[in-house]
Order: sequence, then C-alpha cells, then structure tokens
Amino acid sequence: MTRNMSMKLVPIILLCAFAFVGSLFAQAGGTGSISLTVTDSTGAAVKGATATLTNKATNQSKTITTSDDGFYNFVLLQPGTYTLKTTASSFGDSTLSVDVQVGRATDANVVLGAAGVSAVVQVTAEGIQTTSSTFDSVQNSTAIQNLPLNGRRFQDLVGGTPTA
Repeated sequence: MTRNMSMKLVPIILLCAFAFVGSLFAQAGGTGSISLTVTDSTGAAVKGATATLTNKATNQSKTITTSDDGFYNFVLLQPGTYTLKTTASSFGDSTLSVDVQVGRATDANVVLGAAGVSAVVQVTAEGIQTTSSTFDSVQNSTAIQNLPLNGRRFQDLVGGTPTA
C-alpha cells in the first residue's frame, strides 16, 4: 500500500517542481541589467562606494556598495530610465541617467573626482556600450503589421532580423 501511494506522489512532485522552475524564468524574461565600475581620476578602483539606483517612473530605489575591485551590478531591472547616484568618502558625488532595455546589459563606468567636485553626466543611447544581448532586433507593432507576411505566421518574422 505504501509503495503504491509513493508511486502516485512522484509524478505530482515532479509536476510541481517543473511549474516552479518555469515561474522563475518568467520573472527574468522582461528585464535588463546595469554593470558599473567605480574608479578615481587615476583609474584606481574605489572600494566601498555607495550606489543608489532610482527608477524615474516608479521612484523605487536600490542601494548597494561596491566590492574591493570597485565593481557592482544591478540585475533584474524593469525597462525604463534610471538615475544612478554614486558616492564615496573623500570623493565627490556622481550622477548618471541610464536607460535600461529588455535583455540588455548596460555598462556605465563611474569616475569619482576629489571631494568638493561633483558632476552630472547624461548618458544617451549613443554613449551606452552593450556587453550582452538576448535580442538582435526589436520590432514595434506598426513594423510587424506592415510586413508582407503570407498568413501572418510569427515564424516569418525571424527573416527580418539582422543576424538570422
């Protein structure tokens, strides 16, 4: 009786496990990230700098401290425009405006000057270096509707991407 019951529970447990794993991937599907390195004016890493990332649309903030090599990474960010304020003792503050896109990792290197000196840097799309990407092409709904597709099959859209 016990063996028969355990044979019925195994498929149920596996089904629940696979359902949970799928929900984890769904959480990361529409996000991007920002990777930053904080250095001083000589190029040396700034250890222990505090970075505060604020979403301009929702006003939600995340604060982290840089590692020994001056590196930090914000992951699972919703698309949009963010303000990044970086501070460190004995250094001036730095403020960046960064656009986060779905599936893109954005590099933003921060150089902190001496105390008493502050700078505001506006990062535009031309100034962003993409280090990784899961999408090669983003098509809006108007472009998709105007494509000459036979039968409107979504598989035909692959031919419209640059690296397909």
